[in-house]
Amino acid sequence: MTNDKIGLSRKLGQWDKGPIDLQQKENTLGEIKRAFNRDTEMQRLLSEDRLQLNLRGSSNNANETKSTNDVDIQAVFLTNENLTSLKDKCFDVLKNSFGDDVSRHRRAIRIEENINRRSVDIVVCKHANGKVIAYDDYLKREIDFSPVEVQRNIAKKNRETKSLYSKMVRILKSVVNEMVENGEQKRKLKSFAIESLLINLKPRIFNKNKKSDSDEIRYKKRFCAILQSVEARLKDFATAEQFVETDGKSQLFTSIKDYNIVKEYWTSIRRYIKSNYNMGA
Repeated sequence: MTNDKIGLSRKLGQWDKGPIDLQQKENTLGEIKRAFNRDTEMQRLLSEDRLQLNLRGSSNNANETKSTNDVDIQAVFLTNENLTSLKDKCFDVLKNSFGDDVSRHRRAIRIEENINRRSVDIVVCKHANGKVIAYDDYLKREIDFSPVEVQRNIAKKNRETKSLYSKMVRILKSVVNEMVENGEQKRKLKSFAIESLLINLKPRIFNKNKKSDSDEIRYKKRFCAILQSVEARLKDFATAEQFVETDGKSQLFTSIKDYNIVKEYWTSIRRYIKSNYNMGA
């Protein structure tokens, strides 16, 4: 009986695509800057360089995909003002410009996409004692937020894996996008979760191949080894507690609920791939 499924090796190449419309990203950044400049106080802080809007996330980490929608922005204030108050002010400013498209989440202020812009996650931060601090609505306190360390850790992982870390993150994000588009999942697994799960893996997992293997076989073996390695470490909460975020310090799972969501999603990724693609090709 002929297997008419697309070969996994071939599909991996399709998933490993570059970023979507760059003009749309520029439009998004422009809209955010204009929203802040409409407020007199924010405009003054921007002009005095006491407020900086910095691009973060996939756009900086070399793992944007063809279907990447989110733009991650860090709004950094050079002030001693209370972060809760700053986050409240930013929320009001963005609400005035984008209305019901704006919602407040644990660490970020979310703006939904439309025909001209991508969806946006804005983390409101401030510099204090040589650190970047953000406010966590879930913990109800200020936390260390270290984008410089994140960038350094991702760069280190890419050096150790010959840039395969970002490549595998990009592929997995594409898989998640496809699952949502095909109705297999209602929501996407957060890009941050995928980045954090993979950054905890040993570099050898990304290079687990024989010299005699063809490029396609290496591609497939590497991908499957990563899926299996993450799944093994998600086996129970005690093991999963060892996962840290991309800053190398913060615990990835702060509750069993969060852990169960990611574990179930990861299992669904494996199941989706096995059901829809030829694992032997």
